[in-house]
Amino acid sequence: MGFSRISTSFPTDLSLFFLHKNQERTTQLQSMIATGQNIQKPSDDAIGMNRLLRNKLDLSRDMQFQRNLNTAISELNVNENVLNGVTDVIQRARELAVQASSQTNGPNDLLAIQEEVDALIQTTFQLANTTYLGRYTFAGFRTDTPAFTQSGLDVTYAGTANTVPFQRQIEVADGITIPVNFNGQDVFGSVAVVAGNPVGSGLFNTLRKMSLDLQNANYTGLNQDVALLATDLENVTSIRAEVGARVNQAEALLQLNENRQITFTEQIADVQDVDLPTVISQLAQHDQQYQTSLASLSRILSTSLVNFLR
Repeated sequence: MGFSRISTSFPTDLSLFFLHKNQERTTQLQSMIATGQNIQKPSDDAIGMNRLLRNKLDLSRDMQFQRNLNTAISELNVNENVLNGVTDVIQRARELAVQASSQTNGPNDLLAIQEEVDALIQTTFQLANTTYLGRYTFAGFRTDTPAFTQSGLDVTYAGTANTVPFQRQIEVADGITIPVNFNGQDVFGSVAVVAGNPVGSGLFNTLRKMSLDLQNANYTGLNQDVALLATDLENVTSIRAEVGARVNQAEALLQLNENRQITFTEQIADVQDVDLPTVISQLAQHDQQYQTSLASLSRILSTSLVNFLR
């Protein structure tokens, strides 16, 4: 009798087991269709879930690097625009210096040229105190205060000195940073007028010297100013080249970053996104299997139980 009971319950238990597994898979397939995702919970595919989380983490990191790159490119472009403006100032000042160095100019002519040079000094002062997103770009780390101050004929640099670290770095990839600023002292110089003579360096010093030379009709000094402005132009041109190199680096990294994001997005889709036609086909197959299991079970269980399951 005992052997008979075992042999009778075994096919019943087996049929119920397969029926239950079929129902689980059917529920999973229905959920996949509803959500559009292959993995509903980690136990569905532990390896796939691990890949999915890793790719999402990599994608999130690269999206942050993309934002950093765009910020770096934007600030560098601001610097480039400023340096373009400074180049225009120097070129105009050179034209005026050449014009004024001719001793055919009278006092009124020199005064008119001096007024334009003084206006160029103010333009340069405004360029030197350019801001980006509320930060003074040429002030080093002291971005909350103007890079330059002006008192009378003096123009003083108030940012981080070029003798200490002053570059603000933005991380744009793993282990890669790009400096986005330039020291205002290196770009514009500074000047103080002592006993009627300019004491300083760089463009501000040259322009102030030129203004005083015009005021004093110092033709020898004006000839010197032409050479000094040529040196200032070389300096700005060199810095502009550095800006261009940094922009090129950032844009190249941005392209690589965008390509990586495409790859990670595709890998995420490969693991996560449902192949809808395939899943619908599988669901139909499981429904057929479910009906077959019920038919098999009907040969074992009572008619009332079969009706209940249907």
